[in-house]
Amino acid sequence: MPRTAPTPRIFQTPPFSEKIGCSGNVGSTGTNYLWEDIVKGSCLCGAVTFEATGEAEGFAVCHCTQCRKQSGYAWSTAHVPDAALAIRGEVCWYQSSEKARRGFCPVCGSFLFWKHADDPHTSFALGAVDGPTGARLEKHIFTSDKGDYYQIADGVPQS
Repeated sequence: MPRTAPTPRIFQTPPFSEKIGCSGNVGSTGTNYLWEDIVKGSCLCGAVTFEATGEAEGFAVCHCTQCRKQSGYAWSTAHVPDAALAIRGEVCWYQSSEKARRGFCPVCGSFLFWKHADDPHTSFALGAVDGPTGARLEKHIFTSDKGDYYQIADGVPQS
């Protein structure tokens, strides 16, 4: 009898009251872009995939110290309502502050998600989107924390 692939399990970002870490369960304001199709993304190795539907917003590049340390430069992001983001695969969640955590692939280490405790949205890495997004950056944030080894000269508003 031929073997069939198991049906992928879809997980949501867990509440902040749950323990953070890696497990089989995904410990998972500006211009809006309404995607007609599902936007798909993945980590470098493909072990974690995600699909975002509906309106995405908050297209930004974050230059905060934490994003620089985790990404090696800056982190480009957008967010969707939690219910509009489906995540497949094991995600490790790192509690980076009292109110925020970051999700990454436990296999290749790709930094894919950011979640604030008081926000009903989850941010995802624009660099992890498979193919073009059709979106444009709205802003650079935490620019006072940016590295001294680069300049921001793209004309996009900075805060």
